[in-house]
Amino acid sequence: MATKQLRVPILPVTEMEQGAFCRPEDDLLAKPLVEEMKANVNWQKIPDHYLNLSPTELDEKIKSSRDTLGKRVVLLGHHYQREEVIKYADLQGD
Repeated sequence: MATKQLRVPILPVTEMEQGAFCRPEDDLLAKPLVEEMKANVNWQKIPDHYLNLSPTELDEKIKSSRDTLGKRVVLLGHHYQREEVIKYADLQGD
């Protein structure tokens, strides 16, 4: 009977090696929502007119909405969210 040889997975074994596989957040560029949605992420229904806005245009829309709503809105952020999202959070946690 032939011995079946197990395939050894190629995984980073040290934190330094793992770092080579992970891109720092600073290297991750914001994209229009239409690009993010191509990754087949199940988002809530987002109005079509927001999908092709650039990250800068989205920033302007969010700032305008926050200015309009003032203290009537509190944005919660989860600690693992990317900077392009968490920068809007009033409170951040787990």
